[in-house]
Amino acid sequence: SIEGRGCGFVCKIIQNDSAEFIKAAINFSEAFFLKHKIDFHLLPDLGNNLSICIHLSNHVDKYSLFSQFLDKFKVLI
Repeated sequence: SIEGRGCGFVCKIIQNDSAEFIKAAINFSEAFFLKHKIDFHLLPDLGNNLSICIHLSNHVDKYSLFSQFLDKFKVLI
């Protein structure tokens, strides 16, 4: 899921208890957002989910960015 919050947009990814999946998801997310020069940080999550807070400026096409991210992310699943 992706939702707007005070610090930016939070992308929450529900995973399947696989340590390899979480590691790959974190590595992919870091590479993607660093490539696009977008500030982000991981959020603590009580379950086995990955939550990423993404800070976007007003001039970023949010729809396009999240479409690219999710399209490439589904390769990990």
